[in-house]
Amino acid sequence: MTHKLTRIQLGWIAGFLEGEGCFLTSPTGSPGIKVLSTDRDVLVKYGGWVDRPVRGPYGDNRGGKDRWEVNLYGQPAADLMALLLPYMGERRSAKIRVVLDAASIRQLKQGIREMQATCHPKQKRYYKDGHCRNCYEKWRRARVAKRMETVAALKEQEDNGLPPHTKSLQT
Repeated sequence: MTHKLTRIQLGWIAGFLEGEGCFLTSPTGSPGIKVLSTDRDVLVKYGGWVDRPVRGPYGDNRGGKDRWEVNLYGQPAADLMALLLPYMGERRSAKIRVVLDAASIRQLKQGIREMQATCHPKQKRYYKDGHCRNCYEKWRRARVAKRMETVAALKEQEDNGLPPHTKSLQT
């Protein structure tokens, strides 16, 4: 949004979205507000306030009225949801909280992806547990190999007729 909304505009938007809006998390994890309506003039007013175009018209296959839509995604949608939260009813408020929580988790994951690996901080990207992908895979394979050695040793003890907990008695 390029300009600050007045309390009257915010109240109008809250009422409009309470009845016509959809608060969602997009497939990419981005917060979104989607409004679909047959009243283009109302969407033009809303779209002007949130700096988004009105898209459409989209025909109705059943012979109904043409529909128009305004979509708002990303940080502008999250900012508007945070402003609207005190004005919304229980059901919409709960949905907004779910969407905003998902957005904050997405930002946290984005930050982790941008971290540098501690093993090669200037050369490689972070993958997992502080390592680049190659170093993490080496560490994981070594851990699996060590586990397999332990399992093999326990099987060998069982084959010799000793219970696994008497390993120290073997020598």
